[in-house]
Parts: sequence; structure tokens; C-alpha cells
Amino acid sequence: MNKPKQIKPTNNEFNLDLFLRMARKYLAGHGEAPSIETQSVADLTPGNRSLRVHFSDNILKRITLYERKFRRDITAIARYGFRGGSNGGVNGVVLISQDPGSADQNFGDLVSKATSERYAFAYRRAELDPNANLTPVKVVCHRKSGERIVGVLDRKQGRALIFEHGSYTK
Repeated sequence: MNKPKQIKPTNNEFNLDLFLRMARKYLAGHGEAPSIETQSVADLTPGNRSLRVHFSDNILKRITLYERKFRRDITAIARYGFRGGSNGGVNGVVLISQDPGSADQNFGDLVSKATSERYAFAYRRAELDPNANLTPVKVVCHRKSGERIVGVLDRKQGRALIFEHGSYTK
């Protein structure tokens, strides 16, 4: 299996157009799936801030079809990486609240359904075990509609898989 091609931004110099070209090429059956390697603002594990983010084919299709809609999400991943818990006003990859009745509940439901065979290939490509202790995450870029792209994070490996798109409202 081919390793995903990595784009390594220096957090403020991420090349979104290159990412989109690589995604289109991959979806057309040429080249490798793009991933983003970045340095996080928060530690994933003590002393480790390196994060590699992979994307399912499903979300790559959405990103390339609705490029303007998802530009901010992809840029937030590259610029900020993992930010830890969601505490308002913070862009990047953040933890989905597990509190019952929280606004994040729809996102948590979306993530819990995503361990199905539908994403098996994406998990393998990202070198993640869907049965491991993965943490549900969302990408925050302060889109007023409340829409987010969501996935899972393996803090030990410093890897994330973004695979779905959701909203605070069902």
C-alpha cells in the first residue's frame, strides 16, 4: 500500500492549492492521497506536538467539490494542528465534548457510526486501528453555520483521520 503524500507546512505557509491539486489527482486515480503534517499548539502526548492528518475518500470528494466551503477547515488544520479541548475562540483540531446533552452530541454520534466497513480503507491508509483508543475530534474554523468536519485522533501515534461532515443541528 502506498504511503500518503505529506504536505509539511510551516504552520503559516500551508499551500492549500497544492493540497487540493493532490486530492483531485488522487481521486482521479493518479498519485497518492494527501495528508497534512503540522505542529500542534497543544501536546498530543507529553513533549509531542507533531500531528499527521489523513482524510477519507468521502471527505476528500466533498472538499474538492465544495472547495470554497472547506478552505478554512483545511487551513485551520495546517495552521493550528491539535488544540486540545474546545474552549471557545480556538481554531484547529479540538476534542468533541463527551458530555450528554452537549452541542457536540451530533458530532459524537457521527464519529461513533464511522467505525463501519465504509471507512476501513481510510483507517488502514492512515495506519490507525478503528478498535484502538481513538478520541473523537472536530475541526473548528468558526463557520457560523455550525458545520464541522469530524474524525478521530490517536494521540499516542500523533495521527488523525478526518472522515465526515456534520452540523450542530441534525
